[in-house]
Amino acid sequence: MIDQNYDPNKEGSALHIGDKDSETQIVVLHGNGRFAEDFKSVAEWFTETIPSAHIIIPNGTYKIPNTQIPLEYREELERTNKSAFTWFDFSQSKNALAAFTGVNKNRERDVLDDCIDDLSKDSNNRIYLFGFSMGGIRAAGDFAKASNDAIKGAVLHSSAITSLGEIISKPQDKKAPARIFTVMGKDDNIMPSYIMKPLAAVHYYNQLKLRFNGVTARSQFLDGLGHNISAQSAEICANHIKKLDEYFVHNHP
Repeated sequence: MIDQNYDPNKEGSALHIGDKDSETQIVVLHGNGRFAEDFKSVAEWFTETIPSAHIIIPNGTYKIPNTQIPLEYREELERTNKSAFTWFDFSQSKNALAAFTGVNKNRERDVLDDCIDDLSKDSNNRIYLFGFSMGGIRAAGDFAKASNDAIKGAVLHSSAITSLGEIISKPQDKKAPARIFTVMGKDDNIMPSYIMKPLAAVHYYNQLKLRFNGVTARSQFLDGLGHNISAQSAEICANHIKKLDEYFVHNHP
């Protein structure tokens, strides 16, 4: 179930912006070590482009221990009495690359799965996933394995398609907007090069895998953008979701 009463320290607890009865449902997944309130500004950008949408911003599904958080951010969390979250259980990961490429495979069910299932119960809903950084990795995996057509697309920001579990074939009109759309900054240096170089190859390989399963996927690189969301990149992402939504309204009533 979707938590209507937001708790900043509870896994999966969500903020809601817009009309909850809207048929356009956008689920926003924050980055590693953050929480829902950090992404309210993203939701506000989206509502400017898609004013009829209902936007859901959940906390991640796993808490990150304070000992694993950089000191300056840890002090901020302790001062504001907030928790940091992520979307996967990394406790069993042996190394960074294994963690990024294996997270969507054989993971346990969690509260985000319940949230998406809850939205999918209404066959009129058109669900879109927007994920930043680690949230984008989760969004790609959840879209790929969706067994019904309620999840119409996923937009990844400062992220990559690094991990795919099961891929459910989703044949579509090749003229339709990409079902998975990735926006990356050319100045994004958040990841060490020894991780990022292998992940880039994995990203494009997974794009091909998706295309072989009928899922159009493409990437766009922006000059001057680092590991952050700018007004320009938010507008690009929001417009892509808008185009997808308009397509499915007219082609899949």
